[in-house]
Amino acid sequence: MTDNFDDLRNSVILSELGGYGNGIFCAQYAKGASVVMMGTYIIDSARNIHYPPEFIFRPGGNYRSYFEAHIKEARLSGAKVAVSAIGSELKDVIDMLVTAEQCGADFISLCAHSAMELYTKQGLGYKLCMPENRDNLKRWISEILSATSKPLILKPGSVWHDYIVESVSIAAQSGTPIVHANLGLAFEPEAIATIGELSQIFDFVIAGGGITGIDGAKEVLEAGAGAVSVAKAAIQDVHFIEQLGRELKEIVISKSAQ
Repeated sequence: MTDNFDDLRNSVILSELGGYGNGIFCAQYAKGASVVMMGTYIIDSARNIHYPPEFIFRPGGNYRSYFEAHIKEARLSGAKVAVSAIGSELKDVIDMLVTAEQCGADFISLCAHSAMELYTKQGLGYKLCMPENRDNLKRWISEILSATSKPLILKPGSVWHDYIVESVSIAAQSGTPIVHANLGLAFEPEAIATIGELSQIFDFVIAGGGITGIDGAKEVLEAGAGAVSVAKAAIQDVHFIEQLGRELKEIVISKSAQ
């Protein structure tokens, strides 16, 4: 492990929210967060994709003007900015992530979480992290890392299954420093055990799923996560992230004073 990402530790991260997670939304809802995850953005030539139109780009589209505007807007939250992408073609995903970097993104993220048939039938989406696709996962990770310079976040699907933890270890071995684990209910015993496993594999673990207050967040951090992610709770309360972040900081200060 090479980087402990201390500036993110014990913090709150606004997760990707397709249909919501543009720069304007992040600026409004992510005050107090350490990172906002913009997207997830789709880059694909397929037609009739059932997904919010703002988050769909055709290959070679005008990513630059969009990201210049929305990354600048997202920064008004006071958080660092990550851009999450998924596509059928690796070269198109790389093109978008490189453009996001050039427009000021602090992190880039590969979505291997989607259950959209458009991707699962190609062995992508959450199936990219299935055991039979480990070589392809390694190729995607290696080529993205070769083309980019910002820390890469992998968001896999169904990480509570043992074979998925084993599979995503390939990403860590290939140089991915951060995993973003959506665990359904992140404070359930099985999820807590998985967070502990992932923390032994990756430099940094972001974990979320069903976190609605300080108690769940504390359990996730104590299990080995470096930061907690929230999504729906942020939509429901514009002040949620700020309040949760404040409570986590108070706990850290209290522990350091002991």
